[in-house]
Amino acid sequence: MSKIGKFVFGIVVVLAAIATWWFLFGAGKEAPGESASQTPSLKTQTYFERLESVLMELRAQPDHLEGQFEQLIAARDPIALIEFVRQHFDVVPTNPSGWRNATTHVRWDDRGVLRSGSGTPRELANLLFSGLAEMEQNPSLVSIAPPDQLRDFSRSLPSAEQLSQTDWNAFSEAFARSPLTPVPQLQPRTAFWEQVNESIPLDMMRMQAFDPSINRLPTVQFDLSSENSEASISRTANIWSASSDPFTDSRSRPLNQARSVPEV
Repeated sequence: MSKIGKFVFGIVVVLAAIATWWFLFGAGKEAPGESASQTPSLKTQTYFERLESVLMELRAQPDHLEGQFEQLIAARDPIALIEFVRQHFDVVPTNPSGWRNATTHVRWDDRGVLRSGSGTPRELANLLFSGLAEMEQNPSLVSIAPPDQLRDFSRSLPSAEQLSQTDWNAFSEAFARSPLTPVPQLQPRTAFWEQVNESIPLDMMRMQAFDPSINRLPTVQFDLSSENSEASISRTANIWSASSDPFTDSRSRPLNQARSVPEV
């Protein structure tokens, strides 16, 4: 082999070694300060791929109830789903005069409840039923007498610490040269929630008195697998009591399992 041939062969060997090292140790590694959750190389994506990245990031936020609901179902954790229904929705009266027909009154389907963050007692029971059904927990709708001590009927909003630290500026920059910019202008979260709070009429913020003497409340009974055996036991979800126990021992009555047509 000539000197030139040996020289070329040596260069090829060196380049092959560098490529092998990069493939084994360099490719796919995060640069300092980058997060694995961020979409890789937003600038190289197509416009619609960027839109999809924005939607996926939004659904991962702790205040995106549809996304959180789907994650809980995928995790197949009935107790976490019960806690989700208890904590993340305002309970609204069934009609302007109070809480009559709490076991039957509906306005929206599950999607409407998830998007609004509020529901009547029956709507929240329906939502829990849907989630447990997707988990194949054999749920059924039942009614129980109101507990001695009701929980707070208002939802808890995620704190600033609970909200993910998504860099929305990176998305805005990626869309800078696009014909449409789907990312809104950033504003302080505190100011935003103050504006939301000021826009709610006072009458809507006042919870009307709940009269236990004329009401029963809807909930869900389902099969819960036992940790100590292959058999499952029937448990009733505690949606309404102030107790932190996810289950209640209250005697239940079966409810009509059919979904009512939302009342307008």
